[in-house]
Amino acid sequence: MQNHDSSYDKVVPRVILTIRATSSLAAQDVKFHASLDRNLSIALGNTSKSLLSLANAMLMDISPGFKPLEVGEAEIKSSATWRTVSDTLDNCFEKVDMALDLLKSPNKSDFRVTELLEANESDVPEVTEKPQRNFMVKVDNSDTHPFQPKLTQKPHALKPLHETIKLIAEDQNNLHYSHPYEFEIMTQPFPDSQLVTQNPKKPIDWTFSEPIWIDDAMGLNEMVKELEQLSEIAVDLEHHDYRSYYGITCLMQISNREKDWLIDTLALRDNLEILNRVFADPSIVKVFHGANMDIHWLQRDLGLYVVSLFDTYHASRKLGFPKFSLAYLLETIAHFKTSKKYQLADWRIRPLTALMVQYARADTHFLLYIFDILKNKLIEKGNLQDVLYESRRVACRRYEYSTFRKDFNEWPDEQFGLLKRMRLQYNLPNSRATMLESLLAWRDHLARVADESPRYILSNQALINLCNLSFPIDSKKIMSAIGRCSDEVRAELSSVSEIIQKSMENHDGSLEGHEIISPSHDIVNYATALDNYELFNKLKKEPLAKRFQLVMSYSSCFSSVCAQDDLSFSIKFDTNKREILVSQFELENRRDVIKDAFRASIRENEEKNMNKLAVGKPDSLIDASNVEKTKTELQEKLPEIFSLSSKNRRTNRKIMTKSSDEPIFDYNAPENTKVLGSITAEPKNKKRSFDPFSKAGSGGPRAAKRTKNAPVGKSGSFKNKRS
Repeated sequence: MQNHDSSYDKVVPRVILTIRATSSLAAQDVKFHASLDRNLSIALGNTSKSLLSLANAMLMDISPGFKPLEVGEAEIKSSATWRTVSDTLDNCFEKVDMALDLLKSPNKSDFRVTELLEANESDVPEVTEKPQRNFMVKVDNSDTHPFQPKLTQKPHALKPLHETIKLIAEDQNNLHYSHPYEFEIMTQPFPDSQLVTQNPKKPIDWTFSEPIWIDDAMGLNEMVKELEQLSEIAVDLEHHDYRSYYGITCLMQISNREKDWLIDTLALRDNLEILNRVFADPSIVKVFHGANMDIHWLQRDLGLYVVSLFDTYHASRKLGFPKFSLAYLLETIAHFKTSKKYQLADWRIRPLTALMVQYARADTHFLLYIFDILKNKLIEKGNLQDVLYESRRVACRRYEYSTFRKDFNEWPDEQFGLLKRMRLQYNLPNSRATMLESLLAWRDHLARVADESPRYILSNQALINLCNLSFPIDSKKIMSAIGRCSDEVRAELSSVSEIIQKSMENHDGSLEGHEIISPSHDIVNYATALDNYELFNKLKKEPLAKRFQLVMSYSSCFSSVCAQDDLSFSIKFDTNKREILVSQFELENRRDVIKDAFRASIRENEEKNMNKLAVGKPDSLIDASNVEKTKTELQEKLPEIFSLSSKNRRTNRKIMTKSSDEPIFDYNAPENTKVLGSITAEPKNKKRSFDPFSKAGSGGPRAAKRTKNAPVGKSGSFKNKRS
């Protein structure tokens, strides 16, 4: 530790001084000073070459394949050059982080980081033939029946095979076979070694061993015999689903404390049921990481079932780790930095490249050591039983074809359906939903027949482009919407065109694909319009309606309506006989009768209201003059009665009104007199501007006022000033 401290005390202060000197130098105009002094220019050039050679040496030491930088400003400022420098420095920073972890680690002497380096491999082989064609049992994508377990015998069984593989019919739409090992998984006791803490056993050195490749029956039998003698193994799978409808398991990795095996599941696909002697043995712990999909792939392709599963994914979640990925566990516990480059690689290629072999081997090589660390921590915190229960639930997962998948918790992608998800994602209108459904069915059928993934046949975006095509439809439009496509689609262009045209024809002739809007109070129909019309007419005929001076004078909406004597009316029409049942003349007569009745009612109401104003006086003392006087007073007070607010919001505004007896326009005035010139209002304070039609002042517009120029400099501020 003293050596580390002394190195830190010597190096870090010098690095800080160097950074400060370079920062202050970069703030100066060095190129300008060099142009004035020849000696300074030569010294700067020599120093630049020396620093560049030192930087090249350091970068080449970090990354042996680094191409040295050349002298020249254009070369140094090139984005391509600095991208390479940036990648190299990132690797350097990662190594610095690992070195700092070494200083902080409690077991510094045992700490060592192994890294799976990436390299550009130009000789990667390509898959020329689909491996499914060589399978002894051909792939069935028809989904005409539920998935049946591929078991011919059942090792380590507590229940015989014929009692466990039964077709269960919960209802007509939920047929499935039972899980053959569910009883064994949930009832078998855990091995004693799994319930107690043990000293973690480190794996053998990564560089001192090579994985064993298994691609024949002889090597498989030898491996199974050796695995049956163990108490725990680590297992992982590599899968491919782009050139297959349901996908195929391409590789299986198995590791113990000393060896790593890579099993070619493409070559041994029909012979791997023998591994159930190990996988179904409850005394052997099978360690997986994130085994949800692995369990399905083992059942579907190889007929394998796992008893005594331990899932490190659930262990990391229970321990509250910040990340739950295998890469995080490898880097933090096993101190091995893997690469994500081959996560989605095509694992069907044979032979595998050297880096693909190392990547696959790393997934299980350190997993048993990680299992030891996590198990001890779970026992210390008392959470081991929860993780074992979750692992058992994962092992009981049952594979099923997509047509018969009813458990949405087990198959979350099937919950909402592809059609609904695509409509929401691409905002597809309802009128094109039927077309999208037909195209999805066509793509799915073609993918099943060719044993290709639906997205290989045609992407989702291409389907949406087809749905947005306009009539007429031809092959040129279809190819333009699809873009690049597979050979299977090119051979089916006529079917695509037929589906689109048929969907358009069906939609144009019916309401199919439209959503029916539910009735609501906002929808106006004939009945509601008629009710509103009658209510408004009733309100309009009230005694006080004619005295709404405020509404009639200031409302832009109701002034014309209140002043209008007649509103629109409807005529009853028989659509079947194409004739008018009630003529317009008859309707007008009916309207006049109703008006007369309303007027009579209004007169009676007015007389009653006038009589109420003279309460306390005998009827004989009420004369016509008093009634007229009361009417006049009431008319004068009505505007105040209907005032909405006592505040005068227009105190500064005077409205000039003209008497109704005087003419609005003076037709005898000279021609050059303005029409509204006689109406004067309070002058407004307007901005100074030139009016060419104004009588006052004929000197023309004034010249623009000259403003002072503001000083311009680094510390200058700018302000927009207007005269």
